[in-house]
Amino acid sequence: MAGCWFVQKHEINDYLGLSNAGYSRDLDALAAYIESLTPKRPPTPLPEALPAIERGKRIFLSEKAGCAACHPPPLYTDSGQKDAQGDFIRHDVSTGKESEDETIRSLDTPSLLGLRQSEPYLHDGRASTLESVFTHHNPANRHGYTSDLSDDDIHCLSEFLRYLDPGDLKNSPQIEAVEK
Repeated sequence: MAGCWFVQKHEINDYLGLSNAGYSRDLDALAAYIESLTPKRPPTPLPEALPAIERGKRIFLSEKAGCAACHPPPLYTDSGQKDAQGDFIRHDVSTGKESEDETIRSLDTPSLLGLRQSEPYLHDGRASTLESVFTHHNPANRHGYTSDLSDDDIHCLSEFLRYLDPGDLKNSPQIEAVEK
C-alpha cells in the first residue's frame, strides 16, 4: 500500500492486542475476504521423497534445531500465546534492520502451514527459497539452530515444510503417512 494505512498508525491497537475491527470499512472487508479464503493443499509427495520428508520432520521437532519452539504443531506457530508477564510472544529472528525499534524487529510468529505457496520468504521477501532462510538469512542461528546442519539436512527440513498441509491442522495425510 506504499505506506498508506487503512487506519492511521496512532489509532491502531497493538497488532496482537485488542481487535481493530470497526475502524475502517475497507480493513474490515479485507479481513472478511482473507478469512473466506481456502488454502490450496500441497501436492502428494512422490514416494521417493517420503524419507527426506520424514527426516525433515525429525529435524524440525528436534531440540537441537529448535524449530518447534516457535512453530509448535498443530498450527506451527506460537502466535497468540503469552509469556510469563502476560505479553504476547514475539521473536527477533535477526531479519529486521538494526535501525528499527526492537518492537518492530520482534515479530509475531507466522504459521508454517501452506508455506509452499508463500514464497518468497521472510517478512520482507528477501529469501527466495526455504533453503536460503536457513543458510543465507540465519547467520546468528536466531531462526532455528541451522548453522550446524548439513546441506542434506537443510534440504530435508525444507521438504518437510513444503508438505505441511493447511487443510488439516493436525498434520496432512501425506505427513501422517510418513509416520506409519
